[in-house]
Amino acid sequence: MNNEQIVNSIKSICKKHNITVTKLEETLGMSQGLISRWNKSDPSLSKIIDIAQYFNLSLDDIVGYKNFTDDKFIEKLIVQTTNGNLKWFNYNHSQENPKQYFGLSSCNICEQQEVDQYHTINNEISYFSHIGNGYISLYGTYQDNNIKNPSTILLLIQPDCNANLIKQNYSKQQLISLWLKVLYSLNEDAPDEIKAEELKNSFISEDSEKTDFNSIPYETIKTFLNNSEFKKVIEMINSREFKNLQQTFSNPEFQAALQTMSNIPKII
Repeated sequence: MNNEQIVNSIKSICKKHNITVTKLEETLGMSQGLISRWNKSDPSLSKIIDIAQYFNLSLDDIVGYKNFTDDKFIEKLIVQTTNGNLKWFNYNHSQENPKQYFGLSSCNICEQQEVDQYHTINNEISYFSHIGNGYISLYGTYQDNNIKNPSTILLLIQPDCNANLIKQNYSKQQLISLWLKVLYSLNEDAPDEIKAEELKNSFISEDSEKTDFNSIPYETIKTFLNNSEFKKVIEMINSREFKNLQQTFSNPEFQAALQTMSNIPKII
């Protein structure tokens, strides 16, 4: 997930619903300033779910995928990558590659002003996929190990084997969701940074007695929340009748009556 994108998306949603971020945190029992701190640390998926349920929105709305993509072509690429219909490959791991793009370094220099060259390592990485008779390519540059939040992302299309690579006019914000989908779809060919993160998550969740929502794939949670039966259960829990029933069962006099009934010998 792109943490900055999530924070900006939540702030935008709060503004649309005339509620401050501070009030949202208070209402949901979060510590003050927690959402802003997500710029520097990964948010808990359970907290994201709480926010989605509060505003009655999907997880995609909360994390900002829909807000920043807003392009049918990119959205379809994300869907096709998610369901496995679109396979991505590293340029270095395939003999059949589209043409190479060499303008990324100059773009990267323009976007990385005032960078300490003695403490920052700039990396470039690229992936491609087959579409029809041509190719689509993603290029990214990132500093140190921050591959999930690259400095530059470019999307290029090569219509056929003999054509040139055509740079598409998309911003980093529009491409970041696709970039992350591609990284997590590579499995054994995933970058070492992604493998390291998955190893950490696997170790944290190992031998855990309770369900760790952060280790559950996002698409699994999304499918579960969109299930019609689950929505019916949520509606029932939020209904006035159910809340009245909860109040009745929690009433001390009702509990005392139940205890008295349980002590009466059974009539045979």
